[in-house]
Amino acid sequence: MSDALMEHGELNLRRQHRQFAYEVLARMTKALTMSRNEISSCREHALRAAIHHARERSGWHGARLAHVDLKANFEQMLAAIPIMTKRDLIMNWNHIITSPDLDLLACQTHAEGLGCEPNYLNERYTVVKSGGSSGNPCVIAYDWDELAIMWASATRWYLQWHSPPKRGATRIGAVGADRAMHATAALRSIFASPFTTNASFPVTEGFASGIVNLQRFQPDILIGYPSAIRFFASAALKGDLFISPRVIITTSEILMPEARRVFKSAWTCLVVDTYGVSEFGNVAHGCGHCDAMHVNEDLFVIEPVDSAYRPIPAGTQSNSVLITALHPARLLPLFRYEITDRVILQEESQSCPCGSNFQQIGKVHGRSDDIFHYGGVAIHAHVFESVFGQFANILEYRVVQKSNGIIVDVHVDGHFEPQSLADALRLALGRAGFHGANIEIRSVPEVERTNLGKLRRFVAMTP
Repeated sequence: MSDALMEHGELNLRRQHRQFAYEVLARMTKALTMSRNEISSCREHALRAAIHHARERSGWHGARLAHVDLKANFEQMLAAIPIMTKRDLIMNWNHIITSPDLDLLACQTHAEGLGCEPNYLNERYTVVKSGGSSGNPCVIAYDWDELAIMWASATRWYLQWHSPPKRGATRIGAVGADRAMHATAALRSIFASPFTTNASFPVTEGFASGIVNLQRFQPDILIGYPSAIRFFASAALKGDLFISPRVIITTSEILMPEARRVFKSAWTCLVVDTYGVSEFGNVAHGCGHCDAMHVNEDLFVIEPVDSAYRPIPAGTQSNSVLITALHPARLLPLFRYEITDRVILQEESQSCPCGSNFQQIGKVHGRSDDIFHYGGVAIHAHVFESVFGQFANILEYRVVQKSNGIIVDVHVDGHFEPQSLADALRLALGRAGFHGANIEIRSVPEVERTNLGKLRRFVAMTP
């Protein structure tokens, strides 16, 4: 912590915020044991309060939600709410915000000025930016209460399986973004616990230094981008890195099945996946007892839908998902907000050994924006994923669409035959209806990432 932060009272603000967050955590942890009836009652009350708040405090929502009958039941209220898109948020930000002392320009300026340490805007607000993996980064502002709830929504799951070391503090290594404009980095800094020792290993600094620093730190828990953690797991399997993390928590990217297998091969560890969205926070979290993730249903409503926004049954992959935040006093109220992730909800009747009745997401398959279109042929990202999963030596990859085919950047470990990959991809594309694809394979020392260090695997052509 710099002297400048301390001089401006930032350190004291963080202490107050942490204390408040601990109180929120105690209350929210109890919610994990709610019955389905209690969950339904909680959600109906919260949705009603959230709509009322948005109508009273947001000019944009005041008009859009005026017709919603607050005496109706949960399903009727939700169905009456118009669908909202990221474009709606970007174009109407100043009319959506519920605080009169915030505007988009001030928040953008604040976010762009952040380094590795977050600081509060107006001594209360935390501003982050979405990763922009869809090509449209967005500024999000969180109130004091909202940020504490975001932290508690993840930490309560962590407490279900965490057993502290017999001696000393738990050592947590974070592999991912180091800029405080990224939500995960901001949360780590603001809510750092005195019972943990934390260290950051930014992917933007390269993997060679990460190996050296991780070896020195010896983390008990490794949290961050699965694409980056996979590199370190491969280094461990080769004998280049000697660490023994007990838990791997993956964030911000899709956890591929092959990455989960590599983690468990490298270390005897628990692998916990999470589903976070910058506009909302921690939407779903693994419990440590199964590979699925539990939706934080006391905080969010998620509606998997098809391309026409029609609801789809559990067990079916969605085209996108509509998310509603149930916080009753949100700075940026978001109702039925479209996220183009393809998800599969599990049946409510499926019980979990952890005892929680929160519904489970079986799998997040990435963005529907990842689909490549060639004339009348649509190529789903799964076409590529199924091929790359057959090449164990490919640590990471990036597929860029071209008018007549694709360019593939691969970061490999060990023997690799580019022609074999090109042949397999061409065969898979042909089966999907795109014949004669021009495929260029490039072996690179590191696959290009976003400015926040996230891996964007599929880059479609701009229409």
